[in-house]
Amino acid sequence: MTVVTPKFGMGASVLRREDQAFLKGLGRYTDDIQPAGLLHGYVLRSPVAKASFTVGSTEAAKAAPGVHLVLTGADLAHLGKLKSGVMQRQPDGTKAPTRDIPVLCHDRVNYVGDAVAFVVADSRALAQDAAELIEVEYEGEDAASGTATALDEGTPLVWPELGSNRAFSYHIGDKAKTAAAFARAAHITRIEFINNRLVCNYIEPRSAIGEWNTQENRFVLTTGSQGVHSMQYILADIFKIKKNQLRVITPDVGGGFGPKSFVYREHPLVLEAARRLGRPVKWAGDRTEHFLTDAQGRDNVVTAEMAMDMDGRFLGMKVDLLANIGAYVSQYGPFIPYIGVTMSTGVYDIQALDVSVTGLYTNTCPVDAYRGAGRPEAAFLLEKLVDACA
Repeated sequence: MTVVTPKFGMGASVLRREDQAFLKGLGRYTDDIQPAGLLHGYVLRSPVAKASFTVGSTEAAKAAPGVHLVLTGADLAHLGKLKSGVMQRQPDGTKAPTRDIPVLCHDRVNYVGDAVAFVVADSRALAQDAAELIEVEYEGEDAASGTATALDEGTPLVWPELGSNRAFSYHIGDKAKTAAAFARAAHITRIEFINNRLVCNYIEPRSAIGEWNTQENRFVLTTGSQGVHSMQYILADIFKIKKNQLRVITPDVGGGFGPKSFVYREHPLVLEAARRLGRPVKWAGDRTEHFLTDAQGRDNVVTAEMAMDMDGRFLGMKVDLLANIGAYVSQYGPFIPYIGVTMSTGVYDIQALDVSVTGLYTNTCPVDAYRGAGRPEAAFLLEKLVDACA
Protein backbone atom coordinates (compact mmCIF):
# COMPACT_ATOMS: atom_id res chain seq x y z
CA MET A 1 0.00 0.00 0.00
CA THR A 2 1.37 3.39 -0.99
CA VAL A 3 0.79 6.27 1.41
CA VAL A 4 1.04 9.75 -0.06
CA THR A 5 1.67 12.57 2.38
CA PRO A 6 -0.85 15.29 1.65
CA LYS A 7 0.28 18.79 0.81
CA PHE A 8 -2.44 20.34 2.94
CA GLY A 9 -4.51 19.28 5.95
CA MET A 10 -4.16 16.31 8.27
CA GLY A 11 -0.77 14.63 8.03
CA ALA A 12 0.85 17.38 6.00
CA SER A 13 4.32 18.54 6.99
CA VAL A 14 4.43 21.86 8.80
CA LEU A 15 6.67 24.34 7.06
CA ARG A 16 9.29 25.56 9.53
CA ARG A 17 10.04 29.24 9.19
CA GLU A 18 12.74 29.72 11.83
CA ASP A 19 15.42 27.29 10.66
CA GLN A 20 17.33 29.48 8.25
CA ALA A 21 18.03 32.22 10.77
CA PHE A 22 19.34 29.78 13.37
CA LEU A 23 21.37 27.76 10.86
CA LYS A 24 23.04 30.94 9.64
CA GLY A 25 23.72 32.31 13.12
CA LEU A 26 21.16 35.06 12.71
CA GLY A 27 19.13 34.34 15.82
CA ARG A 28 18.41 37.40 17.96
CA TYR A 29 18.72 36.72 21.68
CA THR A 30 18.43 39.16 24.56
CA ASP A 31 22.17 39.63 24.93
CA ASP A 32 22.42 40.50 21.21
CA ILE A 33 20.21 43.55 21.71
CA GLN A 34 22.08 46.80 22.35
CA PRO A 35 19.78 49.81 22.85
CA ALA A 36 21.35 53.26 22.59
CA GLY A 37 22.94 54.39 25.85
CA LEU A 38 22.99 50.86 27.29
CA LEU A 39 24.46 50.34 30.76
CA HIS A 40 25.35 47.03 32.38
CA GLY A 41 24.47 45.53 35.77
CA TYR A 42 26.18 43.06 38.06
CA VAL A 43 24.72 41.33 41.14
CA LEU A 44 26.91 40.97 44.22
CA ARG A 45 26.06 37.57 45.71
CA SER A 46 26.56 35.89 49.04
CA PRO A 47 29.62 33.63 49.32
CA VAL A 48 28.10 31.80 52.31
CA ALA A 49 24.99 29.65 52.71
CA LYS A 50 23.62 31.23 55.89
CA ALA A 51 24.57 34.43 57.64
CA SER A 52 23.46 37.73 59.00
CA PHE A 53 25.23 40.60 57.29
CA THR A 54 25.70 44.34 57.29
CA VAL A 55 26.62 46.50 54.34
CA GLY A 56 29.23 49.04 55.34
CA SER A 57 30.32 51.76 52.98
CA THR A 58 29.34 51.70 49.31
CA GLU A 59 31.18 54.95 48.58
CA ALA A 60 34.23 53.30 47.03
CA ALA A 61 32.01 51.35 44.67
CA LYS A 62 30.02 54.47 43.73
CA ALA A 63 33.25 56.33 43.02
CA ALA A 64 34.75 53.54 40.90
CA PRO A 65 35.34 54.18 37.18
CA GLY A 66 32.24 54.02 35.02
CA VAL A 67 29.78 53.39 37.88
CA HIS A 68 26.33 54.99 37.66
CA LEU A 69 24.36 53.31 40.44
CA VAL A 70 24.77 51.06 43.48
CA LEU A 71 21.66 49.52 45.05
CA THR A 72 21.31 47.55 48.29
CA GLY A 73 18.27 46.16 50.04
CA ALA A 74 17.81 49.41 51.94
CA ASP A 75 17.21 51.22 48.63
CA LEU A 76 14.34 48.94 47.56
CA ALA A 77 11.89 49.11 50.44
CA HIS A 78 9.19 50.29 48.02
CA LEU A 79 9.36 47.08 45.98
CA GLY A 80 7.43 43.94 46.80
CA LYS A 81 8.95 40.47 47.07
CA LEU A 82 8.89 37.63 44.55
CA LYS A 83 5.94 35.58 45.76
CA SER A 84 4.39 32.20 45.08
CA GLY A 85 0.64 31.87 44.86
CA VAL A 86 0.42 28.10 44.47
CA MET A 87 0.79 26.73 47.99
CA GLN A 88 -1.67 23.81 48.21
CA ARG A 89 -3.90 22.97 51.15
CA GLN A 90 -2.50 20.72 53.86
CA PRO A 91 -4.43 17.79 55.41
CA ASP A 92 -5.88 20.12 58.06
CA GLY A 93 -7.22 22.49 55.40
CA THR A 94 -4.68 25.25 55.98
CA LYS A 95 -2.10 26.65 53.60
CA ALA A 96 1.44 26.82 54.94
CA PRO A 97 3.04 30.27 55.23
CA THR A 98 5.54 31.11 52.50
CA ARG A 99 9.00 32.61 52.71
CA ASP A 100 9.18 35.01 49.77
CA ILE A 101 12.26 36.10 47.82
CA PRO A 102 13.43 39.69 48.43
CA VAL A 103 14.68 41.58 45.39
CA LEU A 104 17.85 42.23 47.41
CA CYS A 105 18.53 40.80 50.87
CA HIS A 106 18.36 43.26 53.77
CA ASP A 107 20.29 41.69 56.63
CA ARG A 108 20.29 37.92 56.09
CA VAL A 109 21.39 35.58 53.31
CA ASN A 110 20.08 32.03 53.02
CA TYR A 111 22.08 30.32 50.28
CA VAL A 112 25.28 30.73 48.31
CA GLY A 113 24.33 33.14 45.54
CA ASP A 114 21.69 35.09 47.47
CA ALA A 115 21.56 38.67 46.12
CA VAL A 116 23.15 41.39 48.27
CA ALA A 117 23.73 44.41 45.98
CA PHE A 118 23.35 45.57 42.36
CA VAL A 119 25.90 47.74 40.58
CA VAL A 120 25.34 49.48 37.24
CA ALA A 121 28.28 50.71 35.17
CA ASP A 122 29.43 51.35 31.61
CA SER A 123 30.39 47.67 31.23
CA ARG A 124 29.81 44.44 33.07
CA ALA A 125 33.50 44.23 33.94
CA LEU A 126 33.47 47.70 35.51
CA ALA A 127 30.31 46.84 37.45
CA GLN A 128 31.90 43.64 38.75
CA ASP A 129 35.10 45.46 39.74
CA ALA A 130 33.05 48.03 41.66
CA ALA A 131 30.96 45.36 43.38
CA GLU A 132 34.12 43.95 44.90
CA LEU A 133 34.66 47.32 46.64
CA ILE A 134 31.39 47.10 48.60
CA GLU A 135 32.09 46.42 52.26
CA VAL A 136 29.96 43.51 53.50
CA GLU A 137 30.45 41.86 56.89
CA TYR A 138 29.02 38.34 57.13
CA GLU A 139 28.40 36.54 60.44
CA GLY A 140 28.29 32.97 59.20
CA GLU A 141 26.02 30.35 60.79
CA ASP A 142 25.61 26.61 60.46
CA ALA A 143 23.45 25.75 57.48
CA ALA A 144 20.97 23.01 56.56
CA SER A 145 21.92 21.45 53.25
CA GLY A 146 20.67 17.88 53.06
CA THR A 147 17.16 16.80 52.08
CA ALA A 148 17.23 13.55 54.06
CA THR A 149 18.46 15.25 57.25
CA ALA A 150 16.49 18.52 57.09
CA LEU A 151 14.04 17.39 59.81
CA ASP A 152 16.60 15.65 62.00
CA GLU A 153 17.09 16.89 65.54
CA GLY A 154 20.04 19.25 65.62
CA THR A 155 19.79 20.33 61.98
CA PRO A 156 20.00 24.14 61.82
CA LEU A 157 16.73 25.88 61.01
CA VAL A 158 16.58 27.93 57.84
CA TRP A 159 13.72 30.01 59.28
CA PRO A 160 13.97 29.71 63.11
CA GLU A 161 10.62 31.46 63.64
CA LEU A 162 8.86 28.51 61.98
CA GLY A 163 10.27 26.09 64.53
CA SER A 164 11.03 23.49 61.85
CA ASN A 165 12.46 23.07 58.36
CA ARG A 166 9.09 21.68 57.28
CA ALA A 167 7.72 24.01 54.61
CA PHE A 168 4.42 22.22 53.95
CA SER A 169 2.67 18.85 54.14
CA TYR A 170 0.37 17.37 51.49
CA HIS A 171 -1.56 14.11 51.37
CA ILE A 172 -3.56 12.33 48.70
CA GLY A 173 -5.34 9.00 48.91
CA ASP A 174 -7.06 6.99 51.64
CA LYS A 175 -4.90 5.95 54.59
CA ALA A 176 -7.42 3.52 56.08
CA LYS A 177 -8.16 1.76 52.79
CA THR A 178 -4.45 1.48 52.04
CA ALA A 179 -3.67 0.14 55.52
CA ALA A 180 -6.33 -2.54 55.01
CA ALA A 181 -4.81 -3.49 51.65
CA PHE A 182 -1.38 -3.85 53.21
CA ALA A 183 -2.81 -5.89 56.10
CA ARG A 184 -4.11 -8.58 53.74
CA ALA A 185 -1.12 -8.51 51.36
CA ALA A 186 0.75 -11.71 50.62
CA HIS A 187 3.85 -9.77 49.67
CA ILE A 188 5.12 -6.20 50.16
CA THR A 189 7.91 -4.65 48.11
CA ARG A 190 9.72 -1.56 49.41
CA ILE A 191 12.21 0.76 47.74
CA GLU A 192 14.13 3.85 48.86
CA PHE A 193 15.98 6.18 46.53
CA ILE A 194 17.12 9.74 45.86
CA ASN A 195 15.91 11.70 42.84
CA ASN A 196 18.87 14.04 42.73
CA ARG A 197 18.88 17.82 42.31
CA LEU A 198 19.46 19.06 38.77
CA VAL A 199 20.70 22.24 37.11
CA CYS A 200 18.96 23.02 33.81
CA ASN A 201 22.08 24.25 31.96
CA TYR A 202 20.37 25.70 28.89
CA ILE A 203 22.65 26.93 26.10
CA GLU A 204 21.68 30.59 26.57
CA PRO A 205 22.22 31.86 30.12
CA ARG A 206 19.55 34.25 31.36
CA SER A 207 19.75 37.95 30.56
CA ALA A 208 17.42 40.93 30.80
CA ILE A 209 17.20 44.51 29.57
CA GLY A 210 15.18 47.08 31.47
CA GLU A 211 13.99 50.34 29.94
CA TRP A 212 11.88 53.21 31.20
CA ASN A 213 9.74 54.96 28.59
CA THR A 214 9.19 58.46 29.95
CA GLN A 215 6.66 59.47 27.29
CA GLU A 216 4.46 56.42 27.89
CA ASN A 217 5.19 56.30 31.62
CA ARG A 218 5.86 52.57 31.52
CA PHE A 219 8.60 49.98 31.76
CA VAL A 220 9.83 47.73 28.97
CA LEU A 221 11.50 44.44 29.90
CA THR A 222 13.25 42.35 27.25
CA THR A 223 14.20 38.87 28.41
CA GLY A 224 14.27 35.24 27.35
CA SER A 225 11.20 33.62 28.86
CA GLN A 226 8.63 30.87 28.50
CA GLY A 227 5.71 33.27 28.49
CA VAL A 228 5.49 37.03 28.93
CA HIS A 229 2.02 37.35 30.48
CA SER A 230 2.77 35.80 33.87
CA MET A 231 5.93 37.89 34.07
CA GLN A 232 3.92 41.02 33.37
CA TYR A 233 1.41 40.55 36.18
CA ILE A 234 4.00 39.34 38.73
CA LEU A 235 6.31 42.29 38.05
CA ALA A 236 3.39 44.70 38.07
CA ASP A 237 2.59 43.42 41.56
CA ILE A 238 6.21 43.89 42.68
CA PHE A 239 6.23 47.50 41.45
CA LYS A 240 2.62 48.13 42.57
CA ILE A 241 1.62 49.34 39.10
CA LYS A 242 -1.03 48.42 36.55
CA LYS A 243 -0.19 45.73 34.00
CA ASN A 244 -0.41 48.20 31.11
CA GLN A 245 2.48 50.13 32.67
CA LEU A 246 4.84 47.28 31.81
CA ARG A 247 5.58 45.68 28.47
CA VAL A 248 7.48 42.37 28.40
CA ILE A 249 9.20 41.30 25.17
CA THR A 250 10.78 37.90 24.52
CA PRO A 251 13.04 37.55 21.46
CA ASP A 252 14.66 34.23 20.48
CA VAL A 253 15.28 31.92 23.44
CA GLY A 254 18.17 29.48 23.69
CA GLY A 255 16.44 26.83 25.79
CA GLY A 256 13.99 27.16 28.67
CA PHE A 257 12.98 23.76 30.07
CA GLY A 258 11.03 25.28 32.97
CA PRO A 259 13.51 27.59 34.73
CA LYS A 260 13.01 30.42 32.23
CA SER A 261 9.32 30.54 33.18
CA PHE A 262 9.95 32.47 36.36
CA VAL A 263 10.44 36.06 37.45
CA TYR A 264 13.91 36.42 38.93
CA ARG A 265 15.43 39.23 40.95
CA GLU A 266 17.35 40.61 38.00
CA HIS A 267 14.08 41.51 36.24
CA PRO A 268 12.95 44.13 38.78
CA LEU A 269 16.57 45.21 39.31
CA VAL A 270 17.17 46.23 35.69
CA LEU A 271 13.77 47.94 35.55
CA GLU A 272 14.35 49.89 38.74
CA ALA A 273 17.83 50.91 37.63
CA ALA A 274 16.56 52.01 34.22
CA ARG A 275 13.89 54.21 35.81
CA ARG A 276 16.39 55.81 38.17
CA LEU A 277 19.02 56.44 35.49
CA GLY A 278 16.84 57.17 32.48
CA ARG A 279 18.92 54.77 30.39
CA PRO A 280 18.54 51.08 29.39
CA VAL A 281 20.21 48.62 31.77
CA LYS A 282 21.22 45.08 30.86
CA TRP A 283 22.09 42.21 33.15
CA ALA A 284 23.66 39.16 31.50
CA GLY A 285 24.31 36.15 33.72
CA ASP A 286 27.26 33.85 33.24
CA ARG A 287 27.40 30.07 33.56
CA THR A 288 28.50 30.22 37.21
CA GLU A 289 25.53 32.40 38.13
CA HIS A 290 23.24 29.97 36.36
CA PHE A 291 24.51 27.13 38.53
CA LEU A 292 24.20 29.25 41.69
CA THR A 293 20.91 31.07 41.32
CA ASP A 294 18.59 29.85 38.55
CA ALA A 295 15.81 27.68 39.95
CA GLN A 296 16.88 24.04 40.09
CA GLY A 297 14.94 20.81 39.73
CA ARG A 298 13.78 17.76 41.72
CA ASP A 299 15.85 16.92 44.83
CA ASN A 300 13.51 14.32 46.33
CA VAL A 301 14.09 11.54 48.84
CA VAL A 302 11.53 8.78 48.34
CA THR A 303 10.31 5.69 50.18
CA ALA A 304 7.64 3.65 48.37
CA GLU A 305 5.87 0.35 49.05
CA MET A 306 3.54 -1.86 47.03
CA ALA A 307 1.18 -4.45 48.53
CA MET A 308 0.40 -7.51 46.35
CA ASP A 309 -1.78 -10.59 46.60
CA MET A 310 -0.64 -14.20 46.05
CA ASP A 311 -0.82 -13.75 42.27
CA GLY A 312 1.22 -10.55 42.25
CA ARG A 313 -1.74 -8.26 41.64
CA PHE A 314 -1.36 -4.79 43.09
CA LEU A 315 -3.54 -4.09 46.11
CA GLY A 316 -2.22 -0.81 47.44
CA MET A 317 0.64 1.66 47.28
CA LYS A 318 2.25 3.89 49.91
CA VAL A 319 4.67 6.75 49.20
CA ASP A 320 6.57 9.04 51.55
CA LEU A 321 8.23 11.84 49.59
CA LEU A 322 10.58 14.50 50.96
CA ALA A 323 10.77 17.46 48.56
CA ASN A 324 13.55 20.01 49.02
CA ILE A 325 12.29 23.45 47.97
CA GLY A 326 15.45 25.37 48.88
CA ALA A 327 15.78 28.47 51.03
CA TYR A 328 12.76 30.34 49.67
CA VAL A 329 9.42 29.43 48.09
CA SER A 330 9.90 29.82 44.35
CA GLN A 331 7.13 30.82 41.94
CA TYR A 332 5.60 27.39 41.30
CA GLY A 333 7.78 25.45 43.74
CA PRO A 334 5.09 24.18 46.16
CA PHE A 335 2.94 22.91 43.27
CA ILE A 336 5.61 20.75 41.61
CA PRO A 337 5.64 17.77 44.02
CA TYR A 338 1.85 18.00 44.36
CA ILE A 339 1.14 17.76 40.63
CA GLY A 340 3.55 14.84 40.42
CA VAL A 341 1.91 12.70 43.07
CA THR A 342 -1.54 13.23 41.55
CA MET A 343 -0.43 10.74 38.87
CA SER A 344 1.06 8.25 41.34
CA THR A 345 -0.81 5.16 40.10
CA GLY A 346 -0.08 5.85 36.42
CA VAL A 347 -1.54 3.25 34.05
CA TYR A 348 -1.79 0.54 36.72
CA ASP A 349 -4.86 -0.76 38.52
CA ILE A 350 -3.99 0.14 42.10
CA GLN A 351 -7.13 0.39 44.20
CA ALA A 352 -5.67 1.97 47.36
CA LEU A 353 -3.22 4.86 47.60
CA ASP A 354 -1.59 6.68 50.50
CA VAL A 355 0.89 9.43 49.52
CA SER A 356 2.48 11.91 51.91
CA VAL A 357 4.58 14.83 50.65
CA THR A 358 6.73 16.94 52.96
CA GLY A 359 8.27 20.13 51.59
CA LEU A 360 11.55 21.10 53.20
CA TYR A 361 13.51 24.30 53.60
CA THR A 362 17.28 24.05 53.23
CA ASN A 363 19.99 26.66 52.71
CA THR A 364 20.16 25.95 49.00
CA CYS A 365 19.05 27.49 45.72
CA PRO A 366 15.24 27.39 45.35
CA VAL A 367 13.70 24.43 43.48
CA ASP A 368 10.94 24.79 40.91
CA ALA A 369 9.59 23.34 37.65
CA TYR A 370 12.07 21.46 35.46
CA ARG A 371 11.39 19.25 32.43
CA GLY A 372 7.89 17.98 33.17
CA ALA A 373 7.41 19.69 36.52
CA GLY A 374 7.04 16.80 38.98
CA ARG A 375 5.53 14.31 36.55
CA PRO A 376 8.81 12.65 35.45
CA GLU A 377 9.64 12.17 39.14
CA ALA A 378 6.29 10.42 39.68
CA ALA A 379 6.68 8.22 36.60
CA PHE A 380 10.19 7.20 37.61
CA LEU A 381 9.05 6.40 41.15
CA LEU A 382 6.19 4.20 39.94
CA GLU A 383 8.14 2.29 37.30
CA LYS A 384 11.08 1.75 39.65
CA LEU A 385 8.69 0.31 42.22
CA VAL A 386 6.96 -1.91 39.64
CA ASP A 387 10.36 -3.20 38.46
CA ALA A 388 11.22 -4.07 42.05
CA CYS A 389 7.90 -5.88 42.41
CA ALA A 390 8.63 -7.94 39.32
